[in-house]
Amino acid sequence: MQEEKPSGAKLTLNELNQYFVELKAWLDNARAVQTVQQQSFERELNVQGPLQESVYRHLGYTLYAIPPLWKRLLAEAVDFAILFGFKLYLTFIVFHNLEFAVDDGDEFLSLLEDPQKAMEMSTGLAVLEIVYRAIACLYETYFLYNGQPATPGKILLGLRVVCISDVIEVDQQHRFLYLYPASRPNLKVAFCRAVVKNVLLGVVMFPMCFGMFISRYKRTVYDLLVGTIVVEHRGPVRAPNN
Repeated sequence: MQEEKPSGAKLTLNELNQYFVELKAWLDNARAVQTVQQQSFERELNVQGPLQESVYRHLGYTLYAIPPLWKRLLAEAVDFAILFGFKLYLTFIVFHNLEFAVDDGDEFLSLLEDPQKAMEMSTGLAVLEIVYRAIACLYETYFLYNGQPATPGKILLGLRVVCISDVIEVDQQHRFLYLYPASRPNLKVAFCRAVVKNVLLGVVMFPMCFGMFISRYKRTVYDLLVGTIVVEHRGPVRAPNN
């Protein structure tokens, strides 16, 4: 049996080396145990099928499919066509009330040469654009806050807009995502999204749309700013098996 050294005795160099060797072995063993436990936990967490879905649903996440780009563009085209009809109607009213009707190009040029008439036309077109942007904002706000929430174009293509604060990826292609809380946009979010999209989009069109191509989940810049995402709404969605 080894004799215990007095509390004030100093360790020798060999004893210090032995201590550090044992300490290193203990740390390596602890890291190995931690790695095994972590891998086991990740396997249980990443298990596919009903168990994974039930765990995430219990935590408040909802599984959604991210729509392809062509659906987003076609939905925007439908909404643009509806709003463009309103704009044509407003244009007809403005030109009719201000008596800007012309029969040929010569009359139109003579109209532009009259400073007063040209000013009236410019003012009318400016008012028309402001009214059109306001209608577009009200259009988007109404349909996002009420109903699906989605505009007619998105409803036609089976899309909807939801608010998110966290995303869990399911596959490497980012086709399916667990979203939290995936709630309906409130009035403030719906209005802010509509204003950013329809007012700022008209000023800086390219940068705002470009965000949809660089964003990982096909989110536009206005979606990123207000915390929303466009998803497919087609009933229960099951995660794919990796």
